[in-house]
Amino acid sequence: FINGSHPCPPATITTDEVASPNPKYKIWVRQNKLFFGALVGSLTVTIIPLITRATTSHQAWITLAYTYAKPTRGHIKQIKDQLKTATKGSQTISDYMQFIKDR
Repeated sequence: FINGSHPCPPATITTDEVASPNPKYKIWVRQNKLFFGALVGSLTVTIIPLITRATTSHQAWITLAYTYAKPTRGHIKQIKDQLKTATKGSQTISDYMQFIKDR
Protein backbone atom coordinates (compact mmCIF):
# COMPACT_ATOMS: atom_id res chain seq x y z
CA PHE A 1 0.00 0.00 0.00
CA ILE A 2 2.62 2.52 1.03
CA ASN A 3 5.22 1.69 -1.62
CA GLY A 4 2.70 1.18 -4.44
CA SER A 5 3.30 -2.54 -4.91
CA HIS A 6 -0.31 -3.33 -4.00
CA PRO A 7 -2.34 -1.08 -6.36
CA CYS A 8 -6.04 -0.43 -6.07
CA PRO A 9 -8.15 -3.05 -7.86
CA PRO A 10 -11.02 -1.90 -10.09
CA ALA A 11 -14.22 -0.90 -8.29
CA THR A 12 -16.30 -3.20 -10.49
CA ILE A 13 -15.78 -6.44 -12.34
CA THR A 14 -17.59 -7.34 -15.51
CA THR A 15 -18.72 -10.89 -16.11
CA ASP A 16 -20.82 -11.74 -19.18
CA GLU A 17 -21.27 -8.01 -19.82
CA VAL A 18 -22.74 -7.49 -16.33
CA ALA A 19 -20.87 -5.14 -14.00
CA SER A 20 -20.86 -5.96 -10.32
CA PRO A 21 -19.02 -4.53 -7.29
CA ASN A 22 -15.54 -5.92 -6.79
CA PRO A 23 -15.21 -7.24 -3.20
CA LYS A 24 -11.42 -6.83 -3.39
CA TYR A 25 -11.90 -3.09 -4.01
CA LYS A 26 -13.82 -2.57 -0.77
CA ILE A 27 -11.17 -4.48 1.20
CA TRP A 28 -8.38 -2.50 -0.47
CA VAL A 29 -10.05 0.84 0.35
CA ARG A 30 -10.44 -0.17 4.00
CA GLN A 31 -6.80 -1.32 4.26
CA ASN A 32 -5.59 1.85 2.56
CA LYS A 33 -7.52 3.97 5.08
CA LEU A 34 -5.89 2.06 7.93
CA PHE A 35 -2.40 2.61 6.49
CA PHE A 36 -3.16 6.26 5.73
CA GLY A 37 -4.37 6.75 9.30
CA ALA A 38 -1.26 5.11 10.70
CA LEU A 39 0.91 7.34 8.53
CA VAL A 40 -0.92 10.48 9.64
CA GLY A 41 -0.69 9.33 13.26
CA SER A 42 3.09 9.12 12.99
CA LEU A 43 3.47 12.69 11.69
CA THR A 44 3.74 15.91 13.62
CA VAL A 45 0.90 18.38 13.36
CA THR A 46 3.02 20.72 11.27
CA ILE A 47 3.65 18.10 8.57
CA ILE A 48 0.11 16.75 8.17
CA PRO A 49 -1.05 19.61 5.88
CA LEU A 50 1.48 18.43 3.28
CA ILE A 51 -0.53 15.27 2.60
CA THR A 52 -4.09 16.59 2.86
CA ARG A 53 -4.65 16.26 -0.88
CA ALA A 54 -3.41 12.67 -1.04
CA THR A 55 -6.15 10.12 -1.59
CA THR A 56 -4.04 7.02 -0.96
CA SER A 57 -1.32 6.10 1.48
CA HIS A 58 1.04 5.70 -1.48
CA GLN A 59 0.37 9.26 -2.68
CA ALA A 60 0.98 10.55 0.85
CA TRP A 61 4.25 8.63 1.06
CA ILE A 62 5.43 9.95 -2.31
CA THR A 63 4.62 13.53 -1.25
CA LEU A 64 6.61 13.09 1.96
CA ALA A 65 9.50 11.46 0.10
CA TYR A 66 9.73 14.29 -2.44
CA THR A 67 9.50 16.87 0.32
CA TYR A 68 12.04 15.41 2.74
CA ALA A 69 14.14 12.72 1.07
CA LYS A 70 16.11 14.97 -1.25
CA PRO A 71 16.53 18.32 0.46
CA THR A 72 18.04 21.11 -1.57
CA ARG A 73 21.09 23.04 -0.42
CA GLY A 74 18.83 26.03 0.26
CA HIS A 75 16.57 23.93 2.46
CA ILE A 76 19.53 22.53 4.39
CA LYS A 77 20.92 26.03 4.91
CA GLN A 78 17.52 27.26 6.09
CA ILE A 79 17.25 24.45 8.64
CA LYS A 80 20.80 25.06 9.90
CA ASP A 81 20.04 28.77 10.30
CA GLN A 82 16.81 28.02 12.17
CA LEU A 83 18.61 25.67 14.54
CA LYS A 84 21.47 28.14 15.13
CA THR A 85 19.08 30.92 16.06
CA ALA A 86 16.59 28.81 18.02
CA THR A 87 16.14 29.95 21.61
CA LYS A 88 14.00 28.44 24.29
CA GLY A 89 12.69 31.77 25.51
CA SER A 90 9.46 31.34 27.49
CA GLN A 91 8.59 27.98 25.89
CA THR A 92 8.43 24.87 28.01
CA ILE A 93 11.26 22.44 27.44
CA SER A 94 8.76 20.06 25.77
CA ASP A 95 7.62 22.76 23.33
CA TYR A 96 11.20 23.78 22.61
CA MET A 97 12.30 20.20 21.95
CA GLN A 98 9.27 19.67 19.69
CA PHE A 99 10.31 22.76 17.74
CA ILE A 100 13.81 21.33 17.32
CA LYS A 101 12.48 17.93 16.23
CA ASP A 102 10.15 19.51 13.67
CA ARG A 103 13.11 21.05 11.89
